[in-house]
Amino acid sequence: MSTKSNYLTSIRISFFIVYAWFGLLKVFDVSGATNLVQDLLNFMLPGFPEDLFVFLFGLFEVLIGIIFLYKPFTKLAIFFATVHLMMCAFPLFVLPYYTWNGSMILTQVGQYIVKNIFIVSALIGLWETEVMGK
Repeated sequence: MSTKSNYLTSIRISFFIVYAWFGLLKVFDVSGATNLVQDLLNFMLPGFPEDLFVFLFGLFEVLIGIIFLYKPFTKLAIFFATVHLMMCAFPLFVLPYYTWNGSMILTQVGQYIVKNIFIVSALIGLWETEVMGK
């Protein structure tokens, strides 16, 4: 197995583990992010049932993880992950009491969100190698 193949396999498995794990925490209502997700929902879609949204959001995350395991769905997985990451970044702008302690001082939740820059980098690498063929 080539180094490139090892890289791609490890990226896919990593995406699966992170997305499926975090999603299942929401599905089983044991996620530490539930209040944040509910507050973001109430900001964006007031009146939508919170518990149902958290459950569906968790299923969406599990789906993202699963489709990362199948190479033919790479474009779809990257698209879904990009949509997910954009949703996850919204609290930095619309729920600052969760994410900021002051100018350029992130809360733990804010740090958790900003670390997604690494996920974006991995998505770019996957796109470049598998979709663009570089």
